[in-house]
Amino acid sequence: MKKEDVYCEVLDMFAQFFDPHLQGQIAKHPKRQFELGKEMAKVGMRLGIIGSDDVVKKYVKFRLIAQTEPGGGFEKVLQAFLGVMMAMREDLLPVKPQIIRLTTCTTEHLLGTFLAGEKMGR
Repeated sequence: MKKEDVYCEVLDMFAQFFDPHLQGQIAKHPKRQFELGKEMAKVGMRLGIIGSDDVVKKYVKFRLIAQTEPGGGFEKVLQAFLGVMMAMREDLLPVKPQIIRLTTCTTEHLLGTFLAGEKMGR
């Protein structure tokens, strides 16, 4: 399995939590949340093997925040996940000799992939 595939699995898993249908399922059937937790654990294990050190550390931080800040800590959870996304992006960008990885994207830009607002994309 390629690193990019695992990173996409992580993104897909996180995106599921924005699905109103899934949120309804979890509310009606708590067992569904347990199943999602198992899926996240499997993805996390693959990430732990394939991901860069920085990606793994940020993912662990995200999971810790997500588990300790349920509900009211949405902003903290989202910020932590944006850190994971930035680490993935930096890991996948090509490194040229004597040049630091080139990226001008910030977590604010990545936030724009979830939310649209006047300040996004500037």
